[in-house]
Amino acid sequence: TSGSMRGSKMEGMLEAAVSFVEQMGDDDTISIIAFSTEPELIANQINIGENREKVVRAVQNLQAQGDTTLFDAIGDGANLIAETTTIDTTNAMVVLTDGQDTRSYRFTSGSAAQAALASNATVFTIAYGNDADEQTLSSLATQANGNFYQGDEASIVAIYEEMSAAFGGSVGVGR
Repeated sequence: TSGSMRGSKMEGMLEAAVSFVEQMGDDDTISIIAFSTEPELIANQINIGENREKVVRAVQNLQAQGDTTLFDAIGDGANLIAETTTIDTTNAMVVLTDGQDTRSYRFTSGSAAQAALASNATVFTIAYGNDADEQTLSSLATQANGNFYQGDEASIVAIYEEMSAAFGGSVGVGR
């Protein structure tokens, strides 16, 4: 995650993400891509049932640092989904950022949304705090058949719970 997430913002996001993972079904699979100076694959196609604690630890170990490669991370997530999806898979990407893309060089907002659509992934975006680029995040979610949320430390857990309930627990952070 980018450096701007330091402090209580990061703590709130981590708490919400852990709660989200804990609500996922045992048969669900998750991938997590952190985006700072470069997108980093933190968890790749991990089955929740047998690895829930491992995924929780991976989330808890995320650190705020670097820039924001938001669009590249979305594009990478879409490519990962395209490589691993099956006909029975519900594909969703949950994208949380507190700022604007500052460093992507492989994807734009439009090409990231197109990659998500091509991989049959729905993109849910969360603008976390007052500095997030709400217009871009809203547009991205709309283009990828998802929803846009405005979140803060007080509402982020409720947003994750709403998304988890909407998919019956079959949606994850990144996948």
